Amino acid sequence: MSGPRFHFKFDPKTPIADLLPVAPKASTSRLLPDDLAHVPEVSFQQPIAKGEKALEQTAYTIARINHVNGKKKTDAYMVAMMKQRSDLSGLPFTLGDACRMKGERSADFARALKVVRTCLNLQVSVTVADAATKASQSFWANFQARSGPEDATLPRSRAQKDSVTRGQIAALMQILGPETPALRRGLVRYLATVSHPEATRALARLAIFSAEEEIRHDAIDALKVRRDKDYTDILRDALRYPWPAIARHASEALVKLERNDLLPELVAMLDEPDPRAAVTKEVAGKNVPVVRELVRINHHRNCVMCHAPGSMESVSLQPGLTPGSGPLEPKMSGMGMPVSLANPLAAEIPVPGSPLPTPSQGYGSSQQDILVRIDVTYLRQDFSLLQRVKEAQPWPEMQRFDFLVRSRVLSEAEAAANRAELKKREANGQAPYRHAAHVALRELTGRDAPPSAAAWRRVLNTH
Repeated sequence: MSGPRFHFKFDPKTPIADLLPVAPKASTSRLLPDDLAHVPEVSFQQPIAKGEKALEQTAYTIARINHVNGKKKTDAYMVAMMKQRSDLSGLPFTLGDACRMKGERSADFARALKVVRTCLNLQVSVTVADAATKASQSFWANFQARSGPEDATLPRSRAQKDSVTRGQIAALMQILGPETPALRRGLVRYLATVSHPEATRALARLAIFSAEEEIRHDAIDALKVRRDKDYTDILRDALRYPWPAIARHASEALVKLERNDLLPELVAMLDEPDPRAAVTKEVAGKNVPVVRELVRINHHRNCVMCHAPGSMESVSLQPGLTPGSGPLEPKMSGMGMPVSLANPLAAEIPVPGSPLPTPSQGYGSSQQDILVRIDVTYLRQDFSLLQRVKEAQPWPEMQRFDFLVRSRVLSEAEAAANRAELKKREANGQAPYRHAAHVALRELTGRDAPPSAAAWRRVLNTH
């Protein structure tokens, strides 16, 4: 472990606003994009230029955050960002205790990350056409062999077993999100064997957010024997998710799961406005137009927007995670970042201009001045994909993007354009949410009626 390479001093009287990063230039995003590649991108700051100063600038960012947070101002920097940056204020940040893993839970999560990283690194190397399938089989065989308790002879309480299971599910869902369909189909099969509410919720998310139809169908089949109450809220929210494909997946799942208890929900949707439409809300004492929209975040460039910064001193080691214990492990964290050998809960921020390491590129130790804490998570994605990035060298062209929903205040002109575009699409027969609800109602009931709530209430004899 190398010590800090940079030392920065700040005037205690410096206003917090002067320590915030330069906001990225507003991109000319398309109105109601139809392609995930055109979804608005949100960033912590202007991209750091590649070159000799990239490492120092990354360390300077960490130093500013730590200076503002101090010892008694938990998440103060992030609170200031949310107040000062309109592009970030509507993101679903969690702060304080809600975003922090503690005690045994963080230890079990770290252990699970280590197992998943190791298994990814041990995947068989094949070049035949069915490489993805063979690699997936290799991963899951290794994971099953390594994912048991460290000492199976020790008695474990129900709470301890619950913590281990939660850690494994969280690690798998986080790491495998952008991986191959074969690996994620294996994830569905694994979750189907785990009788835990978190496994059920993970299956529901895979049934909704997976791009591949076969993965969604496998997840739905696994949900058929699960308790409805453990995943109903996920399906209900997905029906109004501001990306039409997700709502369509949710309605398809409702039909296959024969969820007739949600018929009133589908009926109500027939008369509701498009979930992507601007609505008037009170913000800071004023009534303003607000829209819920899907956004994406480059996973490798925004570590400090999703995780708190840390050092080896600030990230306390948990029981069973002692420096130097256990076999050598790959240099990648479960979040796609290099991990410290001394502490699995600390991960190094990728530096622009330096190659992104992979599990097969050997081992190394993290530098103290560019670490983040993976046990503190401000933002959690709904789903992740690999997308093409221009001029990416020396990083790979296909990089991970995390997708989630923000609420954004619009100008009156933007709100008018939003309403006009939705009205135009509806006139052209493009009312995806109403159509999804209508199709689900017909398939669930075997009956038909015009796509209006009043018509369907008469058919179903409800009020």
